[in-house]
Amino acid sequence: MQRHFYLLDMTAFRPSPPVFFGLLKNKCAGITAKQTLTLAILSFDSGGNMETLWQDLRFSLRILAKRPGFTFIVVLTLALGIGATTAIFSLIYGILLRPFPYREPDRLARIQTVFAKPGAATRGSSLRDVEDWRKLNRTLDDLGAYTTFDSDLRGDGLAEPIRMTQLNPGALSILGVQPIVGRLFLSEEDLQGSDVHKALIGYDLWQRRFGADPNIVGKSLRTGIVTLTIVGVMPPGFRFPENTDVWTPMESWYALTNRSKNRDIRPYPVIARLRPGVTLDQAQADLNGVAAALEQQYPKENESVRVKFSTLRDAEVGNIRPYLLLLIAAVGFVLLICCVNVANLMLAQAAARQREFSVRAALGASRPRLARALLMDSLLLALLGGAAGIALAYQAVKALLALIPVTLPFWMKIEVDAPVLLFSLAVAVLTSVLFGLAPAWQASRVNLSDALKEGARGSSAHARARSTLVVAQMALCLLLLVGAGLMMQSFLRLLHVKTGFMPEGLLVARVTNFKTGARAETAAAMAVLHEQTLTRLRALPGALSAGVTGSLPFTSAQTERSRVDLRIKGRAEEELKYSESVAGADVSPGLLDTLGVPLRAGRLFDARDVTESPMVVIINERAAKKLFPDRDPIGQELLWGAPTPQNPYCRIIGVVGDVKHRAAEGGEGVELYYPYSQWPVTNGYYVLRTQGDPQALATAMRQAINAVNKDAAIVYLKPMEQLIGESLWQRRLWGVLFAVFAFVALSLAAVGLYGVMSYLVSQRTREIGVRMALGAQTGDVLRMALAQGVKLALGGIALGLAGALGLVSLISGLLYGVTARDPLTFAGVALLLLLVALLACWIPARRATKVDPLVALRCE
Repeated sequence: MQRHFYLLDMTAFRPSPPVFFGLLKNKCAGITAKQTLTLAILSFDSGGNMETLWQDLRFSLRILAKRPGFTFIVVLTLALGIGATTAIFSLIYGILLRPFPYREPDRLARIQTVFAKPGAATRGSSLRDVEDWRKLNRTLDDLGAYTTFDSDLRGDGLAEPIRMTQLNPGALSILGVQPIVGRLFLSEEDLQGSDVHKALIGYDLWQRRFGADPNIVGKSLRTGIVTLTIVGVMPPGFRFPENTDVWTPMESWYALTNRSKNRDIRPYPVIARLRPGVTLDQAQADLNGVAAALEQQYPKENESVRVKFSTLRDAEVGNIRPYLLLLIAAVGFVLLICCVNVANLMLAQAAARQREFSVRAALGASRPRLARALLMDSLLLALLGGAAGIALAYQAVKALLALIPVTLPFWMKIEVDAPVLLFSLAVAVLTSVLFGLAPAWQASRVNLSDALKEGARGSSAHARARSTLVVAQMALCLLLLVGAGLMMQSFLRLLHVKTGFMPEGLLVARVTNFKTGARAETAAAMAVLHEQTLTRLRALPGALSAGVTGSLPFTSAQTERSRVDLRIKGRAEEELKYSESVAGADVSPGLLDTLGVPLRAGRLFDARDVTESPMVVIINERAAKKLFPDRDPIGQELLWGAPTPQNPYCRIIGVVGDVKHRAAEGGEGVELYYPYSQWPVTNGYYVLRTQGDPQALATAMRQAINAVNKDAAIVYLKPMEQLIGESLWQRRLWGVLFAVFAFVALSLAAVGLYGVMSYLVSQRTREIGVRMALGAQTGDVLRMALAQGVKLALGGIALGLAGALGLVSLISGLLYGVTARDPLTFAGVALLLLLVALLACWIPARRATKVDPLVALRCE
């Protein structure tokens, strides 16, 4: 015999005698006199004081302990929802909300150059413009330009790769970060003719290379470019921008190379600090006024040049913000589905406890007291689910970081820390309210007459509420499945995009090997060094061919194209100049063959193309069609940029196939290839084609490179397919996360539908028994039960499809190769959800066919 235990509230007892004794005599109520007396004592409403709340808490703990299966399922469901929400919030907080580690970060801005003409893209700025902006603006405290690149440290052994940034002193001082040893750069250390070969080093480099020497200031730092004098050490964790190891004044490069600063060359990002009280729009208007004045002063170099301001955070985050906002919506749907599922379970429990609440209401318990009892259950379950969810979130964040193959910016810390934990606590409390309101409301609306009539059976109100929740759950699930399907299709289409070359079997070594000097002399010296290395690489067992290039598709150096001027010799003046999106590379003979780029016309580079021979270039098919639509391009002369003695016209000797430099790239780009004997390859990529697994030759390739030149620092050594995968890591991350959310939502929707169908079948047990006693067949009962579940599923699918058609337009800009209203995705998701719903309905429907009419009709 099942035993019932209740805590006693001895404060008062206010039963209504007629109802009290009526319940005692009612067998269908299934409650003994002793249990009724206990409920009567418990039902007193003392006005919500702390003692009563504590009694409710202990009673809820006892109730949950008596139902371990129910408690486990609810806690697991909530752990999934809260854990997923916490993990995604840690990502959102780390990227969008975590305070920048700078002084007054809201006043920091990024400046880009734009051209006031149709189709012009944003780009960096020229140093000459930056100098004038600094002098003439009225809304900025200061501003500065910078550029970041791979370099190396030299010593007695092999060179060590480092990340190096050259900048104006203002670019560091406006951040408000001070060195822990030494000082920042002085303004005069960035002036022509001054002692500019200075260096600030990062904290990690100071610890690793110099043993945290407190007397480091004044010592030398030998890099691949120049030997620098150390003036300071930056604080732990500071690595702006792009995880920099060493900073040096911008003028250091120009003093070393003896180059001039050209006003029409604009590769440099610029950061600025707004004056107090100045908005971005005001600063942009002010600087655009300066730009207009400069256009009048330099009409050739600054034609249509204007500026665009953005916050530094927006600039650092880039195009990732829409994906993060979409993730917030997706994880919100998952949490809602979890709440709906738990609300369904709570409604079932409320229905099972209906007799208890009826008696408590009859004995004087108020509606708030009855509602509070279930809300207390909800709060306890939410806190337990929240604790389990936080534990799950720690593991989820580790898995999330494993999906990110690149080094994140130093300020972007994705972890479950104090703000994230506070958010999780708030989510737990909110979910307790969300999934507890419906059951609490239903429980507090006890009708004593209905309770006495229905006895042990649940009310139709509970059934309607649970059915409504399942329809909402199915609709939310379909929304997530559609989003996940579209995002995964985008990623898979990008993954299988035709690149124009053969990445399989390619092994790539990114190498820094600086050498300065005149173009021709540097190119000749580096060509000899590269050829020695390539000879060793070609001799490796399993190597098929090898080449070297200064630029490679799907690498950080080729993430963006530049729109530059191209000139064709011999054309009419109006046809002389073209502004095109250009990707260029200096390559060795054999590099294009190694990559598998097909030759379409003319020839490739060979031994004829040496430093002293006429300058030559190879173009791609798109360039041939755009620039020479009515003539043969072979033999034509082409110039990239302005004509100078160091930049002459080059004769076109070949046309090769088009190559994609990034997966989502359009088909409009021009590609130019120059021989490495005429244009030097310093920082570049050695590319090796292998017979089998390219990773098997990684160690041998590293040894071959270092054997020729120990000053060549190897930044990384990876298969080409891995580089392509890393270039798509964001798309893969969003696709995987959406797929996980969709799977969780689908599982929860199936469980929710199964629970409702089980409940509905149990409610119709007597009806089914009567039908079968009157001759109904098994198939009739099965169809009847399935029809009820499928009706709910179809209602949810219809509602979800309507919502999806209205919402998918919000993600259309995030897709590639698939439309936002792709009919195959919508049809496939609807069919999948229907099949899962049929499976979830079939199990309880099958159970209904096993009902014994005699048992079903027996008096409970």
